[in-house]
Amino acid sequence: MLLAVMLCAFTLSGCDGIFDSGSGGGGHGGGGHGGGNFVPMDGSPSHSKDTAKDEETDKGSDEDIIYKPPTGGYTKRVALTFDDGPHVERTKMLADELAKYGYHATFFVVGNRANYDAEALKKAAGIGCEIGSHTHTHKNLTNLTPSQIVEEMNNSANSISAVTGVPVTLMRPPEGAHNETVRNNLNYPLIMWSVDSMDWKYRDAQKDYDSIMNTVFDGSIILMHDLYPATAAAVEKLIPDLMAKGYKFVTVSELMAARGITMQAGKTYSAARP
Repeated sequence: MLLAVMLCAFTLSGCDGIFDSGSGGGGHGGGGHGGGNFVPMDGSPSHSKDTAKDEETDKGSDEDIIYKPPTGGYTKRVALTFDDGPHVERTKMLADELAKYGYHATFFVVGNRANYDAEALKKAAGIGCEIGSHTHTHKNLTNLTPSQIVEEMNNSANSISAVTGVPVTLMRPPEGAHNETVRNNLNYPLIMWSVDSMDWKYRDAQKDYDSIMNTVFDGSIILMHDLYPATAAAVEKLIPDLMAKGYKFVTVSELMAARGITMQAGKTYSAARP
């Protein structure tokens, strides 16, 4: 009955081409986490305003899943992404919430935190979530030399893979900051965002939720952080409410694949409209 009601409520919207915007760095800019080792064990870093732009966008067991999305009928897709973890409590809470629905998200992990709560990271990877890099020490890559950029990413990828057993295939630059030097020295696609929950600013579940619901669209990549209690609470409400609007939650790579986009190293991506 639930499925029938939900399917009756779904509508298919008109669609533009692949999201594309002008060049330039962006996001988390101007005084975000800044340089140096980033180890926010208390989950309380501050972020400045996010204005990231694309430069180029060309299981638990079955009994644990309270609603299994059908293979047909769901055409709208959205990618939840979480930065700055893992967090000893929140990462596991988010993984548990996703697992209830059989859905996936992408976690952009700070490499020097990978062992902080390895079990939560393993759980997220184990239910099918994608684990990307958010560098090793959360430094603004535009302030580094080419060799430092490579070292930062290699250290991060090695630390993350040592925990998950899965190679890192994509990354998100801290503060969303990138330039030609950064892009030319990263052997990974750069994943930006098109919807900002502003959870880093609000720390309020209802405001986080409203920020997303007011701006989400088919193919969105949503920016959140697995550090704040309010974020986990917002996601708990967000998933069923967006499901009721016809959305399916996927990883960034799943979103791109569904839209026929082959991501390339050094290129930036913030959405994948059908």
